[in-house]
This record gives sequence, structure tokens and C-alpha cells, in this order.
Amino acid sequence: MAEHQHPMMKVDESGNVWLNFGEYGQEVELACFSKDGSRLLTVEKVGVAKVFDTKTSELVGEIRPVSDLAGSDKSPTTKEFEVYIEAVALDSKGHLALLGLNDGTAGVFEVSTGKRLSTLFQNETPPDHWELIRAVNFSNDGSLALVGFYNRTVGVWNNTGEQLIAKLRPSSADLFFSKELWGRDSLVSSVAASADNRYIFVGCSDYTCNIWDLEKQKPVYTATEYREETISICTIADAVYWATAGGAVWRAEDNSLPEKLFASEQTWVEAKIAPSGKFLLTITIEGEIQKVSLEDRSIDVLANIDRKGLYEKRTALCFLDGDNYFYTPSRDSIKLADITIQVIEEQETLDTIKSVRPSPDNSILAVKTDWK
Repeated sequence: MAEHQHPMMKVDESGNVWLNFGEYGQEVELACFSKDGSRLLTVEKVGVAKVFDTKTSELVGEIRPVSDLAGSDKSPTTKEFEVYIEAVALDSKGHLALLGLNDGTAGVFEVSTGKRLSTLFQNETPPDHWELIRAVNFSNDGSLALVGFYNRTVGVWNNTGEQLIAKLRPSSADLFFSKELWGRDSLVSSVAASADNRYIFVGCSDYTCNIWDLEKQKPVYTATEYREETISICTIADAVYWATAGGAVWRAEDNSLPEKLFASEQTWVEAKIAPSGKFLLTITIEGEIQKVSLEDRSIDVLANIDRKGLYEKRTALCFLDGDNYFYTPSRDSIKLADITIQVIEEQETLDTIKSVRPSPDNSILAVKTDWK
């Protein structure tokens, strides 16, 4: 071991390698070892990756990725775009580095020369604005390069990134499972391959995960239900019903296990279950007001509303006497059976219905707007 110690790496008397995060007034933003432990990659300056020999601390490679967005106004701030390294991995012997960048691409680089061998991205062309790649990895044998993207999607290439093997995109790619995540595409935050390269493990920033069979390109395990926020709950007879933001309806009775009655593979913003339990009213994230039958699983679209109003706190659905209901198909009207009631005058173009409350005997509707 050389006398000079790399400021981010130490070797103790027992031969253990230690990383010093933040010591000497410096910080390592990212770090990883090669699969055989012979090399260490660190990112201290956000746009530079350095690779060291773990026995000698010798610098064996330096990688400075570039981007077509560099110097443009496509950054998330008012400053010009600057390349940041967001995720790192080394192959089995540390000869290849896989870097995820903030321009929505990843790249396989030759460590000894810093040469970029490939540019990997999610769609047909690279993004024209900043995006994050926060999960990259090589398989244990170094034969596969794995890159995580938005929408819970993973790309699998050969080790140099020159041959695409699979794009794994689940059916839940566009779903949001809680209100706090509305409008935010789920980013893959971790990815790995099994020892035999048969399975791909994918973890996402919204705490959901998938396991894929790579050969069949089909998921064998999905964990999303536990993340689905309950947006409506009621009791009908001796059973409890609830609807989730993930577009599902459940029922539990006595001490029995919950039963899933319906799964729409939609994102629901609001839901109200009919007192009879035969159907429910929902609003999807696309702005559709739907009547969903729990008997024949049919879906009737009652109206389409402006998506801009989806996130405002307002009453859009309500049941009156029994299964009779009303909804607000627009900011200024109420739909009750076959009758549309205009409650805001035409000149009040900026006013919006905020809440509607029925009287105890359901004979009167009280309407509150932004202005009144």
C-alpha cells in the first residue's frame, strides 16, 4: 500500500477499505466497487468520475461525460445546463463504467480511456430537456447493463450498451397510487439482476417494486397494492367498502380477509361508493367522471372535466337519497339525474363551485362557490 492515501479511501492494518465521506472538507457524492472489489469509482465533482485501484490507491481512469444539452437553457434552474452524474456502476473487473446522467441518458464508458461506448435512453430519441437517471447496474457476471427510467421502466442491454435486450415497462407505468404523487412520474431508484440473469429486480421512488422474468419479459411479482391510498371508505350492512387511488375497490366482512371487488388500472382522484354497494362514482386523473358497476364491472363515462380543477378541494360527487346522486360536470353547474342546474351566472367567469351540501331531508342543496 502506498504511503499516500486517497482522501476518500483508506486501508487499515487488516486490509479493510474505508470510504471517508466528507472528511478533509470534501464529500463523495457517489461511490461503487467493481464486482471483484479490485476497483473503486468515486464522484466528488458532480461531472467527473474517478476510478482507483483499491490495493494501491492509484488512479486508473477518469471519466468526464458530455451532453448535447450542455450550455443550453434546458436545466431545472435559471443556470445553463451542466452535466451531473446521478448514478454509477462498475462491471466485474472495473474495466467498464455505467453512468446515469441528468440529461435522461446513461452511458457505458471504457475506464482506461474515458471513451463513451454507448448512449442509453428510454424512448426512441434522447430527451430534449433535463431528466434524471438514478439507477444503473451491471449483472454479477458483467454481461448485462441495466438502466432504470421514469414510469417504472427498465432497459436491459449487453455490457457495452450496443445491443438492446429488453425494455421492461409494467402495466402500472402510468399509475399514481397516492395523492402526494399525482403528476409525478415514478422514477426507478434501484435495479439489479439475479445471479443467473433470469430475473430483474426493480425498485421505484414511490416505494413500489417489480420482479421481471427477463426471458419472457413478463413480471412475476408486483408490489403496489400496499402503496395505494384509500380515498373513500364506507360501511354497508356488516361489510366495510373502500376505494383506492390505484383504481381498486375492496370489501371486508367480519373477520374474513379483504376481497378485491374491482381493479380498473386507473388513477382515481375521488370516489364515492353507492349506499347499496352496487356501483360507485369516480373521477379519474384524466378528468373523467365515471359510474362504475361492481356487479357487471361496466364503466359509464358521465362527463369530462377540466384537469386543472382536479387538485382543488371541492365537492364533485355526492349521494342523496339512496343511490340517487349528483355531480358537478363543470365549474358552474350541477348535474342531478337528467337535470343540469346552472348555479353561477355567466358574467362570473372566474367563480367555481367549491362544495355542495344536501339538507337532512335531501330536499335542498346548499352550494358554496369561491365568491359566495
